[in-house]
Amino acid sequence: MLIKLSAIVKVFSGINNGEEARKKFNLDYADDNVKDVIVIVAHDTYSFNTSFFLGMFGPSVKKLGIFGFKEKYQFVCEDLIQKSINDDIEKAFKDNINKEWF
Repeated sequence: MLIKLSAIVKVFSGINNGEEARKKFNLDYADDNVKDVIVIVAHDTYSFNTSFFLGMFGPSVKKLGIFGFKEKYQFVCEDLIQKSINDDIEKAFKDNINKEWF
């Protein structure tokens, strides 16, 4: 499965936006039925905020665990964005996702 996050949007933020993206790309289905998910983040993306990540991918991290998530979901992005995503994976695994935090 290939997910191309829009080249038009340069900042990904907000848990609600992440949740909408999760629904749009049907990630609940992907978690159970797709072997590999490739997520392409445009090279000129300015920010991939924790709140967006938690909305879009948090349930997948919780369900699959860190190892399972990293095995299934591959991110194609700039190094700075990848570092942020790696930190967010850890946060999603350790914390309860609570919309009121954002």
